[in-house]
Amino acid sequence: MSEVQSFWCHEASNILCVRASDFDRVTAELQRQLDHKEQQRESELRNGQAGDRLVGELQQRMTAADQEIDDLRAELKAARLGACKMIIGDELP
Repeated sequence: MSEVQSFWCHEASNILCVRASDFDRVTAELQRQLDHKEQQRESELRNGQAGDRLVGELQQRMTAADQEIDDLRAELKAARLGACKMIIGDELP
């Protein structure tokens, strides 16, 4: 980001000011960045990339959740069939 010079206004106490040219320049720079990001997002949506990326992320989360369920089921089965068999309905509170 560009350098902006600031100064204290002597007419109004406790107000930090910037030059109008600096403010306009930085505002225009930020607007260009926002416009560019919006164009990128619209392009991704048109090309289906955003949707594909979201589907991929959701599939990864579902795979991890499925693996966790499988691991917990295996642990439960091992606990039930272990040296001290657990009787269904006789669990501790």
